[in-house]
Amino acid sequence: METKEVCFNWALFWQAASAIATTAAVVVALWQTRYSNKKRLKIKFRDNVILTNKTSKESYVELEISNVGNRKIIINRYGMSFNEGFFVVSFPDETEMINTRRPVVLDIEESKIITWKKEEFIQVLKDQCKTSGNSKITLFVQDTAGNFYTTRTPKKRMQYLNENYSK
Repeated sequence: METKEVCFNWALFWQAASAIATTAAVVVALWQTRYSNKKRLKIKFRDNVILTNKTSKESYVELEISNVGNRKIIINRYGMSFNEGFFVVSFPDETEMINTRRPVVLDIEESKIITWKKEEFIQVLKDQCKTSGNSKITLFVQDTAGNFYTTRTPKKRMQYLNENYSK
């Protein structure tokens, strides 16, 4: 019986490694093109704002909307969302709100602030909101593509109502 020397085929190894690297490069390229056109918003809620350019000491709540994605976003609705499946949608009144011309257009890396009088915010919580007093309020903005972006208030519903009664 004759013995054969077994030799490793390096050409086959490099061909397989090249195929794996090419597949990985295609997957990364497809992921990057999908990510580069992504719409993303960052929303912050503040509940104790006093505007310095006003003569009165009226409190406001505000919703800061920042476009952190790579595409222009047009917002056509914003407001509060409740657990019962209904919304309180805000349409801005130029005399009562600031920076809220409708629709709100956000270019890349741009921010806008939507402001409500705090007493009107509390009134909506009293009249419309039937959720538990121990739940936080969900605020939303909706773009023209129908995507919802949400944030929650830092305090629970009853905390806002109790603050209002103590004043």
